[in-house]
Amino acid sequence: AAENGDKDIVDSLITAGADKDIKDNCGRTALMWAALNNRKDIVDSLIKAGADKDIKCNDGCTALMLAAENGDKDIVDSLITAGAKLDITDNDGCTALMLAAKNGHTDIVKSLIKAGAYKNITDNYGRTALMWAAINEHKDIVDLLQQEQKIVELEAQLARKKFQDKKREQKRMREVLFKRKYRGI
Repeated sequence: AAENGDKDIVDSLITAGADKDIKDNCGRTALMWAALNNRKDIVDSLIKAGADKDIKCNDGCTALMLAAENGDKDIVDSLITAGAKLDITDNDGCTALMLAAKNGHTDIVKSLIKAGAYKNITDNYGRTALMWAAINEHKDIVDLLQQEQKIVELEAQLARKKFQDKKREQKRMREVLFKRKYRGI
């Protein structure tokens, strides 16, 4: 029913207690078919009914990966809000972020980054989301991911500086305590 986009039948099956996570021969669930067919209404019904958001099909894809690859931001956002895991990899080692970057879906890349998707995972061929965007000439995504990388590098520099400052402060405190203890200050 989800594969054919029939929400009324999907809702009836949910109400009747049908297994929401049953798989077809390709290992796809109703949630995956709804994501593939851009049926947010069915995705939302299945999520509300407790369908497993992170189950994988035979290719290792999740509903989030299929929606990201398809370019359906609304479904991606629904799955993110529902708590779908962001960094699951498929059989090729690709994540939802890689699939969105590879296919030029800038808004989905932004949503996944905002939700906390890890940007530097490499697939089985050593490619990151940035590399996939570059290979497929998606300049806006390349720019976005490079900017995100700069932010990560700046955050790392700031963390190192804070650590070094804290170490200096601890050393200064030890010196003060030493002087007080042994010099009577």
